[in-house]
Amino acid sequence: MKIALISGAHPYSGLGKYALSLFERLHSLDRNVDMLHCETPGAYLQLNHNRVKILRERFRWPYIGRTFLPMHYYFSGQIPGGYDIYHISHIGLSKVAKLRKPSVITHMDIAQFLFPQMYSFPERVWIKMLLKYYREADRIIAISESSRDELLGLGIVPSEKVTVVHLGYDEKLYKPLPKQEARQKLGLPREAKIVLNVGTEDARKDIPTLLKAVYNLQQTIPNLMLIRVGGTNPANDAIKKQIMLRQYQNIPEAELPLLYSASDVFAFPSIYEGGIAYPPLEAMACGVPTIITSALELFQGGCAMVPARSADALAAVMHQILTDPEKRRELSLSALREAKKYTLSREVDATYRVYEEVSR
Repeated sequence: MKIALISGAHPYSGLGKYALSLFERLHSLDRNVDMLHCETPGAYLQLNHNRVKILRERFRWPYIGRTFLPMHYYFSGQIPGGYDIYHISHIGLSKVAKLRKPSVITHMDIAQFLFPQMYSFPERVWIKMLLKYYREADRIIAISESSRDELLGLGIVPSEKVTVVHLGYDEKLYKPLPKQEARQKLGLPREAKIVLNVGTEDARKDIPTLLKAVYNLQQTIPNLMLIRVGGTNPANDAIKKQIMLRQYQNIPEAELPLLYSASDVFAFPSIYEGGIAYPPLEAMACGVPTIITSALELFQGGCAMVPARSADALAAVMHQILTDPEKRRELSLSALREAKKYTLSREVDATYRVYEEVSR
C-alpha cells in the first residue's frame, strides 16, 4: 500500500508536527509512505529526505490569502496520482478528497464555529466551505472524542465515516531528564521556580490569564520565572514587562524535552483545543506537574484542573505545586501514568488500521 501523507503547515505548529511525526514513524516502520508538503509562506520545511516531496507555488498570492488560497486553488490540483491512500492532514487541502481517491482527512477542531468572535468573517466563511469537502472523503480521523462529537453536530458527515485516533507524543523523545542537568544546559537559574507554557498566544490559548497568575504569584514567590515557547502577541507586552520572563521561538523539537524537564510546573490555560493537545502531553511524558482547564478534560487523570479564565485559581494551584513537594511528586507520577495512554506508537498503529480499512 502506497500512502501519500499531504501536509501544509510548519513543523513547529500542531498541524505540522502531526504530519511530520506521523510520516517519520511510518517511514521508520518501513511503510511505503511519501510526504507531499505544500510550501506556503510560513510553512517552509527544511528536511532533506528522499521520501519528502516539496510542492512549491509558481506565483505569489495576495497577502490576505497567502495560506489558504494557494492550498485550495493551486496545491489541491497538484497532488500527483499513483497512491493507494491520500491522507490530508490540513483542512486547507480538504478539496483533495474530491480529486484523489481513496482519501482520509484528519479533523482537528471547529474553533471558528464555537468562538466566532476570535475569527474574522472571511475565516469563518472559508472554513465552512472547506468542511463541505469532508463529504468526499472515505474516512475522517478525529483527534479526540470531543472533536468527533463537535464535527458530527454540524451534520456534515455520518458517524460511521468518523474514527477517533488520539494525537500521540513521540515516546522515544519525550522522557524525564534530571532537572538541574537540563537547567545547566539551557543556562537557567538553579534556584528559580520555573513555570513553562508552550504554544501560540492566539486568543483561545488565554495567555493573559497565565501572565496575570504569574504576576500575582511573584508577590509570594519572588524567584518565580515564566518560560514561554512559541509565537507572541504584542497585546501582552505590557504585563510581560512586569514579570521575570524568558521567551523562546522556533525551538527545535529535539530540545523541547530539556525545557520541559527544567520546569517545576507546566501551565496550559487554553479554553479550547479540540479535546487534546501536544504540549500538555509532552509535559506529562517528561514527568512535569501539569495544569489544564476543562478544555482538556481527557487528561484529568494526570493533571490538575482549574476553571478557565481564572487567574486566581491558576495562581493558587501553581503556588501549591511549587511549595508542596509531596503534591509535586504526586502530580509528576500521575502525569507519567496518564501520558502512556497517548503515545505516537499507538497513534500510528491506529492510523494505519484506518488506511487498511479504507483501501479494501
